[in-house]
Amino acid sequence: MMHLLIIALAAGVFIHDAQGRAALADVLPPSWVFALSVGPLAAIALFVWAWQARCGRLIDRTGSSVYVGSADASLTMSRLMIVGVQLVNVLALGWLDVVRDAIGDSVLVDEAVATAPALLAIAAGWAAHYPIDARLRQARLFAAVERGETVYPPRTLGEYLSDQFRHQMLIVLLPIGLLMGWSETLTFLAPHIARWMGSPVEGGAAYTDDVGGVIAALQLAGALVVLSVSPLLMRHVWSTVALGPGALRDRLQKLCDRHGVRHRGLLVWRTHGSMINGAVMGLFGRLRYILLTDALLDSLPDRQIEAVMAHEIAHVKERHLPWLMGVLLASVGLAGAAVSAAVYAGAGALGLGPDTPGGLWTLTQSGATIFSAGVGLWVFGGVSRAFERQADAFAVKHLSGMSADPASARSLLVTPEAAQAMIGALDSVADLNHVPRRKFTWRHGSIADRQRSIAALVGRPAAALPIDRRVRTIKLLGVAALLALAALTAAEFWLFSGK
Repeated sequence: MMHLLIIALAAGVFIHDAQGRAALADVLPPSWVFALSVGPLAAIALFVWAWQARCGRLIDRTGSSVYVGSADASLTMSRLMIVGVQLVNVLALGWLDVVRDAIGDSVLVDEAVATAPALLAIAAGWAAHYPIDARLRQARLFAAVERGETVYPPRTLGEYLSDQFRHQMLIVLLPIGLLMGWSETLTFLAPHIARWMGSPVEGGAAYTDDVGGVIAALQLAGALVVLSVSPLLMRHVWSTVALGPGALRDRLQKLCDRHGVRHRGLLVWRTHGSMINGAVMGLFGRLRYILLTDALLDSLPDRQIEAVMAHEIAHVKERHLPWLMGVLLASVGLAGAAVSAAVYAGAGALGLGPDTPGGLWTLTQSGATIFSAGVGLWVFGGVSRAFERQADAFAVKHLSGMSADPASARSLLVTPEAAQAMIGALDSVADLNHVPRRKFTWRHGSIADRQRSIAALVGRPAAALPIDRRVRTIKLLGVAALLALAALTAAEFWLFSGK
């Protein structure tokens, strides 16, 4: 969820720049905009701090896990409120415009200053939650000592905040910041590019098609470079080392070879023992890393580690990330087209238009854009959860004996032992990460639901699982939506260009 919220903060900046100055930027005094923008964020941070402290006292007094859940729920709610307030600040109040009026529009500087209060409010929630996390880690430490398991030294507040920032924020902020910086740089360079091509621009005139094409090509090239180098950068932003030679590494490498998945390296993701997780970074084989956390390698038996690894391999094998990006683009684009048509039809009936005073038209457009983004988020969540179920099923099929050869799945049945290994891995993830099994997350659903879905696979033919049919349907609908969006875009270009 955190990754999506950071994307939403960045999307607010992109939407603002596409629509121009906010409705109230030239209506309210800058001091009012500052107070109305920063004040609610500070109030949310203070409330979360007080609530976390209350939950900590009740945990000490009662030992009940209910208050752990309450503390976690308050963090989630506060983050949603922070992002909502920030979007209002940027799109309606003119917070970004006030910042730019004060410090100028330098590459990334104004965006960083305008976004900093929201990020600091989120970080304040982490700081408030640290004592509760420390209590839980201490309880687990005693249990680990009794069982003879690996024990990690407790993290300081600074280490805890650093881990949260690097693992939850920077993974999104870094590529988005690079993309935004490149876009701003091209905006600055656009007049020079036009003059170099013999098409000087005077008085804000539009660029020729040739100049616009070059700029668009440079935008695309920059995006491809960012997607390519981000895994290399994140390997160093996160604390990672190569997985050393041994039986486990050989077993995991054979898994990759068995399913034809290339990578640049198998890495140990060092989290001070605070996280049980796996991840894949990178779209391309030569620039792709597969990560497994230190706590996962130390705490899970080899069979469950292989299950987690197979789950991550499934995301690569089924190309889930590109499909997610395509479905998100199509859903936002189609929703935006439908909402824009409705807005223009309604505005025509009411006599509203771009020249309507009071910023009402800008507010209407911003509302339509936010609604479209909401539709995209809703679709993204549903598709992401389906992909997670398919990755779980792929891991179970692998453990049942499936290989890269499609023929290997035709006569294969899902075994109880394979299903139990994946269910056990999810149990370990829930226990060691202190995640309630029934807790619903937007991208993954709940662990309890995933476990029930896995258990229902036992005895089924591996080549005909319901989740695979469901994902094929989703991909077909995604292709249809992308084609429809392309047709609408072409029609719009044809109408407005007069061709």
